Amino acid sequence: MNISFLLRLPKLRAKFIHYIKHNHFDELNVSIPLKNDYWAKLFHNDSYDSFSEIFIQNEYEGFIPDIEINSVIDLGAHHGFFSVWLQSTFPKRKIKSLLVEPSARCFPVLSELTKRKEYDNFTFFNKCIGNPQDEENLFFDRPHMAASKYKTEDNEVAIKVSVLVPEDILNWHQPPYDLLKCDIEGAEWDLLNYYNLILENTKFAIIEWHESNKEYDQFIKLIHALGFEVTNSSSNCYEEQENDDSKVLLIKNKRF
Repeated sequence: MNISFLLRLPKLRAKFIHYIKHNHFDELNVSIPLKNDYWAKLFHNDSYDSFSEIFIQNEYEGFIPDIEINSVIDLGAHHGFFSVWLQSTFPKRKIKSLLVEPSARCFPVLSELTKRKEYDNFTFFNKCIGNPQDEENLFFDRPHMAASKYKTEDNEVAIKVSVLVPEDILNWHQPPYDLLKCDIEGAEWDLLNYYNLILENTKFAIIEWHESNKEYDQFIKLIHALGFEVTNSSSNCYEEQENDDSKVLLIKNKRF
């Protein structure tokens, strides 16, 4: 009995497709064409969620500063789609991008991405944002972009991940840095508290804030204390968005 006959059976075909999709999706080599002859490969069954957020929903549209961007620090890179989107948008520039992502699920994804010719200016660090005095942090890996340093269910098991230190970034590329993007599911507080040297030498930053609204004012005060000003926000009227649990902010370093 050959495989073509078996695939005519709907139930068996559905089981076969389900197995391939959930166990060998990366081998399907599913890629989506982008602008200017760039491509984005979908490595996991849930990769489209991240792809859609950036390329379809245009989460960062209107948050890219009007400057020549040559160096990017991509914190919470996930599958690297933000950096890929930026590179495909500005094809005449070879953007030097540092992809920082602690997820073990994303390790093979970003390792392969940085080996591709069109993205050979990308560098990947499998590390997390945290107190540089700690060598490691606990990290809870989950699918669908939900990984974070915070436990959400009792049965979750954490993995240990090395903490990114400012020297890692300085050794990657000397400042100043044109743009920093931060989407790290609540650990953005650690960025503001422990990476002052990097922030002081960064012209613009896009930060996604993930805490409760009662702490939003405190977050903004800390941004101002670091010498930044908010130039754009996904909720320009904060008082009318009391139920929001996240906001995207574009902040400008007043030193530049």
